[in-house]
Amino acid sequence: MGRPPFRRAAAVLAAALLVAACGDDTTTTTADTVAEQAAPAEMAETTDGGHSHGEGIEVGDADEIPTVAITATPDAKSGINLQVQTTGIAFAPEHASSEHVLGEGHAHVYVDGEKYGRLYGEWMHLDVEAGEHEIRVDLNANDHSPLLVDGEPVDDVVTVEAPEPPSGHGHAEGFEADAPHPTVALTVTEDPKSGWNVQVETADYTFAPEKASTMETTSGEGHAHLYVDGRKIARMYGEWLHVDEDLAPGDHEFRVELSANDHSPYLADGAPIEAVQTVTVAGVLEDAPSADDADQVIEVEIAGDSVDNGGRHEVSVGGTVALVITSDVDDEIHVHGYDLYADIGPSGPATVLVEATIPGVWEVELHDSGLFLLELAVS
Repeated sequence: MGRPPFRRAAAVLAAALLVAACGDDTTTTTADTVAEQAAPAEMAETTDGGHSHGEGIEVGDADEIPTVAITATPDAKSGINLQVQTTGIAFAPEHASSEHVLGEGHAHVYVDGEKYGRLYGEWMHLDVEAGEHEIRVDLNANDHSPLLVDGEPVDDVVTVEAPEPPSGHGHAEGFEADAPHPTVALTVTEDPKSGWNVQVETADYTFAPEKASTMETTSGEGHAHLYVDGRKIARMYGEWLHVDEDLAPGDHEFRVELSANDHSPYLADGAPIEAVQTVTVAGVLEDAPSADDADQVIEVEIAGDSVDNGGRHEVSVGGTVALVITSDVDDEIHVHGYDLYADIGPSGPATVLVEATIPGVWEVELHDSGLFLLELAVS
């Protein structure tokens, strides 16, 4: 977000669980805390034609030298649709963050020089702002080492213009699927390096990323939308997706919903065709703030551009004030003067604990939208 690192201990996020209308609701527990994620896999010495090469793995002497070619096109709704065609490598998302095996791996996607994410298949939707962007894709071994040929990365680069989202664009309330109705199953596993690997398995359904955001709504084809704790994360254009989410200890809901080409949710007898899995991150978030620790509590509710209980609030020097903020949008709270940050979103309230040691009048706002919330008058 282009900001100083926020203090994770400044936010308490309560996950709101949804009820799946179709598909299995399962729970998975991981024993790792967010603060103790497994370290990145070490670059392994390779066999059968590949070997370590500095910060990459040289595969130029392999039987088949891998290649990659990318095509990036503006999406009719928003962002960019990326297609990646390869030779000499098989995508192996089930082996991501494990030891190198010659001939398999995944890709890394970069937008304007910044890493956007991992690519586990041929297609990906890039949710980027309108304007010109440079897209680069490089091929990587299972352990994330870049593949090299004669010391150079196996990559491709294109430049593409992402469109302005059309005004008034919306989804229909649902698209009733023909019988036999498509079905979807969801499996979420923690990645050994970071984040989560999401796999969806469908029946009577075909992914059609080349038709995304078109009005050609043919029953039995489309794409999927993935949500974490009720917040939309990404479109899924294939069976696998890596989600680079740093989840706090507690329960978190992953939900995948099948969609038609125009993004309308697929319905079976009026109910969404979706699947849900709850993952439990073990551990305790150290020094998590609580309103119980404060001398004064200020509760604020955000609904769109409307702020309830904003304005100026008097705070005594040396006291402690808890800001308990509920929002219907994803953003980040910023307490000026004290330089405190906390993520906020529809999944639940965030609590920011302010030790009022600095006299003055300090603004509290949403960092991304710039929406003014309140002032703390510390005296």
